[in-house]
Amino acid sequence: MLDEKVQYLVDNGVLRGDENGELHLYDRVTRAEFVTLLSRAENWDLSGVSAGSFTDVPASHWAAQAIEKAAALGAVNGIGGGKFDPDGWVTEEQVYTILVRRAGYASQAEGDGTGRYGNYYEVADEIGLTAGETSYTYNAPANRLFACHTIYNYLHLDSAQTDAA
Repeated sequence: MLDEKVQYLVDNGVLRGDENGELHLYDRVTRAEFVTLLSRAENWDLSGVSAGSFTDVPASHWAAQAIEKAAALGAVNGIGGGKFDPDGWVTEEQVYTILVRRAGYASQAEGDGTGRYGNYYEVADEIGLTAGETSYTYNAPANRLFACHTIYNYLHLDSAQTDAA
């Protein structure tokens, strides 16, 4: 039995299983996979989107359109040197950074510029993205369950903030 957050994402076509229907919730998530989950969660229109921002994401890459759209929306900016590293593991910190940016709180998170990701985790916690997560490791690769929980929390920020008040 799936928890409520995962079930919601499955029911809404955000999370899909493999050819056997397995969700592999404890497998690590690549940067391309996470951006694709987010694109499904937000129902991005990817028609007419073409690759070009990152030298390591050719137009033929299965997630090229989602990656390009995420860059255009300011959710991602790559790893430097014109690269995105689509097959690299997305870290928990990167998940929070992307979702804080999409939620419109980047300026708060970058306010004092204390590090590569500033205070994205603190802002994520304040706005409710971390709800239900009991541990956090800065550079730890995120697994699918973590990605699902944070995307669900992102999609329900208004209700999460209301419930916390």
